[in-house]
Amino acid sequence: KSNYLKQVILMTLKVCSLLVFLIIATIVGYITINNKSSEKNVKLISDEITKVLETAEQEEQNEPEANKPLRENNLSALLNINSDTVGWLTVKGTNIDYPVVQTNDNEYYLTHNYKREHDYSGWVFMDFRNNSVNLDKNTLIYAHNRYYSEVMFGSLYKTFSGTFKYFPISITSSTVKSESTAISWTESPPFVKYPTNNSHL
Repeated sequence: KSNYLKQVILMTLKVCSLLVFLIIATIVGYITINNKSSEKNVKLISDEITKVLETAEQEEQNEPEANKPLRENNLSALLNINSDTVGWLTVKGTNIDYPVVQTNDNEYYLTHNYKREHDYSGWVFMDFRNNSVNLDKNTLIYAHNRYYSEVMFGSLYKTFSGTFKYFPISITSSTVKSESTAISWTESPPFVKYPTNNSHL
């Protein structure tokens, strides 16, 4: 009877160990596949964006403004892909070099990419309360921290540590280019209620 009980306990431990292993393997596999898929989707979208901008550049190469950077000069061309496009965000030293979108809430682009397809990586978007035409002193821009694939804000760690740091970022809207020097980092925050006209953030 004692041996039988030991066998039952041993078998139970083996089954539990196997279940734990399978759960961990499933989670790791899901994360890996999800990140690879996100990386692939972002690359495909980025390639399409580049082609649109290059086409627009070719069409406008004789215009006086043609000596400006490609994306800065032809943001309007991206409206054919996504009419919510309001600007472009670049953070030096990272992979962050994306068009920025804005809609009437701060939820949609958490789960949709630039082509409005359902995507867990979402996209880089501006707070719906910000003025995208004439940038506020506080412009709030959100994106997921896709650390493993380094898409969206997943490469921000390369230049950032702590909760507040100064470094150059460029935000280009349809009418103005802002060379900002400060950024605040929070992990999975509620949508903050910073006043958009303050100059201290």
